[in-house]
Amino acid sequence: MKLKENYAAPALLIIITVLLAVSGLIESRFAGDPDTAAIASVVLTLVIFLIPSLLFSYLRPRGYVKRLRLAPFGARHLLFVLLAAILLVSGGVVLTTVLYKLFPGDFSASGASQNVLYSMDGTVLGTLRTLLAFALVPAFCEELVFRSILLAEYERYGVPCAVFMSTLLFALLHLSLVRLPIYFFGGLVLAMTAYATRSVFAAGTVHFLYNASVLLTEDYVCRRAVSQQSSAVLFVFIAVVVMLLAAFFLFGEGQKIYRYYSTSGKEPSYRTASRTGALATAAEVFAAPPMILLLLLYIVLFIFS
Repeated sequence: MKLKENYAAPALLIIITVLLAVSGLIESRFAGDPDTAAIASVVLTLVIFLIPSLLFSYLRPRGYVKRLRLAPFGARHLLFVLLAAILLVSGGVVLTTVLYKLFPGDFSASGASQNVLYSMDGTVLGTLRTLLAFALVPAFCEELVFRSILLAEYERYGVPCAVFMSTLLFALLHLSLVRLPIYFFGGLVLAMTAYATRSVFAAGTVHFLYNASVLLTEDYVCRRAVSQQSSAVLFVFIAVVVMLLAAFFLFGEGQKIYRYYSTSGKEPSYRTASRTGALATAAEVFAAPPMILLLLLYIVLFIFS
């Protein structure tokens, strides 16, 4: 694909964002029947995320796929993945509690779609169907875009830039101002997971576990947020403690993994610092016409959503 270095990623996201906006009109047509709603969600997710990503990767220069971290994660990464999931889930609980307490109406309105509610019919089969269609498939398809392609595209500006851009654009894509802190926090944890494990499947696993926790427990968390009982305070306190402990042990496990990479000669080939100053890098990234168009598209969608 003959695009400038800073044009390709936002061009891909423009396509994905437009498809996502159109899918909202299509998805509502399938509400009412649990099986149809779940199948429609899977098909739309594949069309919105997977197909454009595969086509994008095919059109990029030879050897591009090797940069996408498509290798499975190993046994030495299991503890890191588990800790990352605990950190993301517990941090999500804390942020959900705070944001629901501050903006209960807006937060509830930005919750699960009607198709999710139809699919989750209270049965074991309904729960499994919902987790597959609305947690598993979206998690791995979104990770292919944000923790494979976007990290690979922005790494030329340095790892901090790659992490920030993939995280910011991941948060904006969800088109929810009230939940933006949750998505930004999630993007940071997922990017950290992708780099530490060098596997998008590790990030996808963490993403799936978080999605599943939201689908299964968010109503309970929101009820706790507005409860005046002392147990509600204890619930939030425990979530904060778990989040801090998970972060502490996660960073320790990350140090072990990177020490292994260093001693085994598996240091990464990407740059860890930008070729230019931070302001010059930001100007180059955000001044690209496709990026400007993408940000304008987000503004329009935020206004009319």
